[in-house]
Amino acid sequence: MHINNRSHYDNQQLDSNAAQAIATQAIEQLMQITHFSKSQCLSLLSQQLAHEKRLSTASTSYTPVLEQSESDYIHALFSS
Repeated sequence: MHINNRSHYDNQQLDSNAAQAIATQAIEQLMQITHFSKSQCLSLLSQQLAHEKRLSTASTSYTPVLEQSESDYIHALFSS
């Protein structure tokens, strides 16, 4: 049996390193495709990430007014 001896800090560091590598590659690819400067590409990515964050926050903060079982019951009352 393999025991994972990595600490929480180690896992965070690995995640951070992976995110940094992905971000660097995304910027480089965007620079090649658009022929924009690095700062212009960073701005584009920043705008997109802000938009994605707003969408993510909006979708996770939604709570239904009625539970599904309540909704089904009300629907059954009026569809008879």
